[in-house]
Amino acid sequence: MMLLILASMALAASPADPAGCVLARGGDATRALMKAAPGSPEFQPALERARPVLTACGAATDGAGLDVLLADMSSQLLRTDYAKYPFRALPAASLTQAKAEGLRRETSGWPAADAVGRCVVARDLHAAVRLVRARKGTKSEAKAMDVVLPLVPGCVDAGAAFTASRTELRDGIARALYRDVISLIPDLWPA
Repeated sequence: MMLLILASMALAASPADPAGCVLARGGDATRALMKAAPGSPEFQPALERARPVLTACGAATDGAGLDVLLADMSSQLLRTDYAKYPFRALPAASLTQAKAEGLRRETSGWPAADAVGRCVVARDLHAAVRLVRARKGTKSEAKAMDVVLPLVPGCVDAGAAFTASRTELRDGIARALYRDVISLIPDLWPA
């Protein structure tokens, strides 16, 4: 009987949808974590503030699992809370050579998928939104990825190799999209 009670408690602590759980329970702490750039001085303190919620939701608290969780949270927000926002109303990207070089300097040392994701968002916001809104593994995602892939070579230094998988690229774009655009929505479209 005690084993059954302990098993029930474990299930309650790790819901089937960790991203949804963290978004529902995390508030400002998880939003700050989503907004923090990889390796930035803000990242570790934001992670520590969000850790109790991550743990309570059975979510990853480090490594690739945390990266996927942050990307999944961004995707969920785009399909739910931010579904009504008119991303198409934003001006088309104008990524000049100087801005591209600035992005490369800023993202130097970041995981490759995050650095390229940041560049893809800057080059074609609408394609990034379409990709991140699509559910993983669907035809919509495949079509959106076909639009994004031609942008990648312009986001990688000449002669460098980009070895992230399609899933890692998608997740890097999702994380960048939250940091660069979704987190700014209250400023773009005040209530």
